[in-house]
Amino acid sequence: MVFIATAFLFCSCEQIFVEDTEGSDPNVVFDEAWDFAHDYYSYFELKDVDWEDLKDKYGRQIRPDMSDQTLFDLLAEMFLELKDGHVNLVADFNRSRYIGWYFEAPENFDYSVLERSYFEGEQEFIGPFEFHAFGDIGYCYLGSFGRDMTEGHLDALMNQFEDKKAVIIDVRNNGGGSGMQALKLAGRFTTENRTVARRRAKNGPAAKDFTEWQNVNLKAVENPSKGFLNKPVVVLTNRRCYSATNSFVQYMRELPDVTLIGDRTGGGAGTPKYTELPNGWILRVSATQTQSPIGAELEAGIPPDVAREAPESSLASGRDEILDFALDYLN
Repeated sequence: MVFIATAFLFCSCEQIFVEDTEGSDPNVVFDEAWDFAHDYYSYFELKDVDWEDLKDKYGRQIRPDMSDQTLFDLLAEMFLELKDGHVNLVADFNRSRYIGWYFEAPENFDYSVLERSYFEGEQEFIGPFEFHAFGDIGYCYLGSFGRDMTEGHLDALMNQFEDKKAVIIDVRNNGGGSGMQALKLAGRFTTENRTVARRRAKNGPAAKDFTEWQNVNLKAVENPSKGFLNKPVVVLTNRRCYSATNSFVQYMRELPDVTLIGDRTGGGAGTPKYTELPNGWILRVSATQTQSPIGAELEAGIPPDVAREAPESSLASGRDEILDFALDYLN
């Protein structure tokens, strides 16, 4: 049984846990897992992975009497070769995951520093957003695209920005969530319909089996008084910005008067597609490719316009140098 997230153009980082069913032939489980990735994984060429070679490398290790744990570990090791945070194998006793997209990057964000040294208990909570005014600069922290984001939340947030001269949207350490929410938020910053990315899906066993490219468009705000900001916007990023957050950063950098400050995003430009294996385990792989409108790849992340670091030593002393720089930049 194969299933995919509701909308082809939008990705989610939600985790799925399904009860394991014992007794399936390890060879059958391995073959179905390999076949599913072979037919639907979208980034073999970009990542220079020879999937046929990996079938031989790992398939020869399959034994009819191997335990579930041993089989899981073997499959997990094979899928880690893809170096893709959207590729997971899920059993009732474990979940494989690749964290290399951020694990080797320096820590340059600490929410507790924001809370203690900047907010000091005076931030306002608007649905998933945390708003704080730094004088005439409006600041918003968004830690996830996985929480409910209503039009009312967006209206209220934009109302807070209305009398500010500039805006900071901080999505550092935001691991993703709903791609639809990323599109909704970015759409509040334009009054023109804009193409901000393009996507296509892997749809067959041949290397070139893909759908046609489809544009990802921001819909113009119908009532500019309820959301559009014709003023400078800074988006703060780091390596823990992944999946839907990576998409949001791409959408924003296509807009005028937007500057990305911080570190490169973590990437994650493929929409996950899922299958249930014969033993009940769930496998998901990246089944789409996302590029900028001119064809720049986004899977490995998006570089900032202005690169800045927040060393752990400064965070330990209660200062966020990336945020400090953004405030000075806008002033």
